[in-house]
Amino acid sequence: MGGRPPGPAIQAAITADAAGLQERRRLAAVRQADNDLSAREREVMSLMVDGLMNKQIAGWLDVSEPTVKGNRF
Repeated sequence: MGGRPPGPAIQAAITADAAGLQERRRLAAVRQADNDLSAREREVMSLMVDGLMNKQIAGWLDVSEPTVKGNRF
């Protein structure tokens, strides 16, 4: 092949494609991590996202605070 390097438009397309691939891989990893969570871990995560602290989550789920900490992914 050899020859001259790709022009700016082709280089921009290659860069954009590489960035898109990286983002798709990142999203796939996040989805896999979510699939690996137990139902309880998802419940704890949901309450954390809502802004509750461990002690509040423990009260909400009627478990001990160490149990909540153990279910933090």
